[in-house]
Amino acid sequence: MLKTGSRHSLHDYIHIVGIHALAVGLVCSKAILSLSLILLVTNLVIERNYRSYWSYLRSSQVFLWVSAFFILHLIALAWSVDFDYGFHDIRIKLSILLIPAVLIAKPIVDGNIKTSILWIFISTLFVTSLINVTAYFQFFGERVYADMRELSLFGSHIRYALLIVMGMVSTIYLFHE
Repeated sequence: MLKTGSRHSLHDYIHIVGIHALAVGLVCSKAILSLSLILLVTNLVIERNYRSYWSYLRSSQVFLWVSAFFILHLIALAWSVDFDYGFHDIRIKLSILLIPAVLIAKPIVDGNIKTSILWIFISTLFVTSLINVTAYFQFFGERVYADMRELSLFGSHIRYALLIVMGMVSTIYLFHE
């Protein structure tokens, strides 16, 4: 657990860097998102503080509900016809389980670190929005858009819109803090 005023171990710093990378990866790159998850999970495994992790996970209602959702998908494989797609779908949804598990197993208590994570997330959203707008107005190169949904260069337009809304809520939270 990361507390204010305490000495941080190397694992704590790796955890903080991994969560910052996770905030960037959520916005602009599945590769960064995957690498940060691998870093965070590997860090937890190497740190070997399993009793503490398990007590945090067991006491979290969010983790229990997310786990139930994931287990329901595993059970649904029993009556699936297309196992290849079923396992592909579970692999894709694994990040829905891993992100809350990592954030709950080793929570960040320090408010300054939480604030810096939110600012990194908001800044990444702002930069990617600028890149999308400059590409749309063809300031750099020429690209023809058949549909407004192609404006999102970094992934699904629906996912990006949801991240923008999360960024707006995060900005309001930070200014009212």
